[in-house]
Amino acid sequence: MPPLRVLLLNHSMAMGGIETMIVDLARALPSHGIGVEVAVFEEGGSLEAALRDLRVPVHPTFKRAGLDPGLVMRLARLLRARAIDVVHTHNYSAWLYGSLSARLAGKVRLVHTEHSVVERSRVRFLLERLLARLPGEVVAVSRHVQEAMTGEIGIDSGRVRLVYNGVDLMRFSASDERRVAFRREIGCDDRTVLVGTLARLVPVKNHAHLIRSVAPLLKAGQPDMRLVIAGDGPERSSLEALAQGLGVAPSVHFLGMRTDTPGILAGLDVYVLPSLSEGMNLTLLEAMSSGLPIVATDVGGNGEIVAEGQTGYLVPLGDERALQGRIAMLAASPSLRREFGTAARSEVARRFDQRATIEAYCALYRGA
Repeated sequence: MPPLRVLLLNHSMAMGGIETMIVDLARALPSHGIGVEVAVFEEGGSLEAALRDLRVPVHPTFKRAGLDPGLVMRLARLLRARAIDVVHTHNYSAWLYGSLSARLAGKVRLVHTEHSVVERSRVRFLLERLLARLPGEVVAVSRHVQEAMTGEIGIDSGRVRLVYNGVDLMRFSASDERRVAFRREIGCDDRTVLVGTLARLVPVKNHAHLIRSVAPLLKAGQPDMRLVIAGDGPERSSLEALAQGLGVAPSVHFLGMRTDTPGILAGLDVYVLPSLSEGMNLTLLEAMSSGLPIVATDVGGNGEIVAEGQTGYLVPLGDERALQGRIAMLAASPSLRREFGTAARSEVARRFDQRATIEAYCALYRGA
């Protein structure tokens, strides 16, 4: 019997949590006897190279702006030509085109993963209600997302499976060698407290709030502290201007787009996630696996990951004083950072091991 063949479908392979998950699936599935290919609406994302290094076929479908009925036909032809058994879609637009093309191709099953909670337009709401009636498995990456899918879209609660994102514990771990290398790169030694975040520079990630909150601590210099921001996006110039205007630009490192996430995390002392909204943030799990204490806004699925006062702190959305205070507390106490960081890695090992995530998806692909 030929191996099961799965097509992972997403908008692009730009750097982000969804795209990182797709690369992780592509890396792991062949060892479970599952062939994997990837289709994207837009080619050229920064993680496409990682897929090609894995020798995973990547199929650009060149989606036109707006609704593109022809894309359903193109995807259906691709599914038939590549003898795909299961199409695994990620978020709304892929769900729409993937589910319709799977039905058109015939004998192709659907697994859809919803990664976030968003404000839905009337058209999107109606389309998602329609998609929810079509055959296929629906997965939520957090209870917060699961509740939105059942409460807002009206999918029967028994149909929405909860599968938490997972982390490769071997890849993300504390490393003295990587710590020294990263700190040498940005020109600091082990005495400097590095507070950092890794995310696309877009409004929902709320970087401006983080810079404003941490600016007084950077100016005080007790202890010596710097802020590390990895990622790129449309907000970069305004964020750089904000740091300049607040007089802290020399203490804020904008790294741009990076693919060496394990090395960056190994170099940090505190990880901060100031987002306005989250589903299940994968980099937050990677930071915890790297032994970092967390400060995160209490939104979305963050409260399902961070144990308050044990692995880090949750702060109210928009509260600069609370965010600043929790960062200052961790910056001032190496022992507290070690205590929270050790507990954070243990929590990831217990609840968010990537092997369990992969096994759950393999079972869904096989129709279990």
